[in-house]
Amino acid sequence: MRGMILTVLSAVLLSGCATKGFVTQRVDDRVAEVEAEVDARITALQRALDESETTIQRQAAQLREVDETANNAFALATSAGVAAGAAPPARRSRSILSARGTTPSPFPVSGVVHISTPTD
Repeated sequence: MRGMILTVLSAVLLSGCATKGFVTQRVDDRVAEVEAEVDARITALQRALDESETTIQRQAAQLREVDETANNAFALATSAGVAAGAAPPARRSRSILSARGTTPSPFPVSGVVHISTPTD
């Protein structure tokens, strides 16, 4: 009986210490888990960034289109005003794009073209 207790006690005492290989394996496993989590987060952030850049480019193209349409409308309104005998309105304001230094805007602050029609 005493021999059996001594054997069990020896086995417990000797197995209580972790070996260098065991610790290295556990650390390597945990490092791999953390790296996988970080890679997943980086991938998600890169995807979100790409989507944001695409949205910004699409909205910039839409703004340029709206600005071009407004320029055309201003030119038509100016032509109509000149044809009707009114002085063309002065350009006094700038669009959002021109405020950033890209494209001048056709929108006047004031100066609505009044076209008078003859009354009978």
